[in-house]
Amino acid sequence: MTRPSALRVALAVVGPGAGPSGVAAAALLGLTTQVPATVEVAVPGTIPTPIPGVRFRSRPYARREHRLTPIEIAVLEVLRDPDAAEVPWSQVEHRIGELIRSGEVRGDVVGHAAISEPRVNARQRWMALGV
Repeated sequence: MTRPSALRVALAVVGPGAGPSGVAAAALLGLTTQVPATVEVAVPGTIPTPIPGVRFRSRPYARREHRLTPIEIAVLEVLRDPDAAEVPWSQVEHRIGELIRSGEVRGDVVGHAAISEPRVNARQRWMALGV
């Protein structure tokens, strides 16, 4: 049996509404080949006690209320920080569209969360997707 990844441990500790951030989010979406030495995890509300190899980032509590999945959090995080992806923005847009069409990402739920994002650029990027 192998040890669980730092991301899996962190998600188990913080519960629903959490997911990868930064390069970890881009990697989960298949938008980078980088493997972060320290996994960043977006957490709704208060940051928990530190875990070795994990850096927590506080995000809006509404993410927990929307019951967003880790992949949906990854989409929001890439909207916040598109530089985490190694690909052009057009490929990021295409990938998000694929995930919504396949049902892996609930576009309506993510849209609700996106329009309440504190970062204006993240909201604008979501609106520009036209989904």
